[in-house]
Amino acid sequence: MCAWGKDIGIDLGTASVLVYVKGKGIVLNEPSVVAIDKNSGKLLKVGADAQTMLGRTPGNIVAIRPLRDGVISDYDMTERMLKEFIRKISGGSFFFKPRIIICVPSGITEVEERAVVDAGLQSGASHVYLIEEPVAAAIGAGIDITKPDGHMVVDIGGASTELIIGCGFIAKECESFHVGCVNTSRAYFPDGKITANALKQAQLSAQAEFEEAHQEFSFRNWDAAYGSA
Repeated sequence: MCAWGKDIGIDLGTASVLVYVKGKGIVLNEPSVVAIDKNSGKLLKVGADAQTMLGRTPGNIVAIRPLRDGVISDYDMTERMLKEFIRKISGGSFFFKPRIIICVPSGITEVEERAVVDAGLQSGASHVYLIEEPVAAAIGAGIDITKPDGHMVVDIGGASTELIIGCGFIAKECESFHVGCVNTSRAYFPDGKITANALKQAQLSAQAEFEEAHQEFSFRNWDAAYGSA
């Protein structure tokens, strides 16, 4: 274990990875991107360093996102990315293997759950626990999940949006939508360039969707407001 903590929380997202260490808070917040040499398979960079190489790399270097729609799409790259992030936060000073809890989307399959657990164990954890992203978001927002109060939590991520309605820790209804900031940005800005025209089209499209939702809320006599900045 490292000298300054033994429990680690990881938000393993499509867009970014956040690492929390008990007693220290959030110690890492970097893009979930890896850069590799496709000829040798050598891992070159991870996180922010790898993101700068997206779309700008020479032919033998590939920068990729190993997670899609909130789940692992490339197991080997995810495992190697996690290892590098854990090495970065520990400085290589772990005396014992840490316990790790990882956020996962609410609708993933048992196979996908097993892939996350295996990736965590192979990255150096002694034990790996999973928690649904909306439940983790509720705890982070200060909701006491031990009380029998009803809550609705909406967690908007990079590639998916999680909505959960529950009482205490028990989820009554849970939905996962493959809509998030990363895939939405790709839809509006496929080449990664944010031009004035593309930004205008994105704003008009979003405004139309908000207006439709506002009409639905008004029909149901719900209070709602929308706008743009």
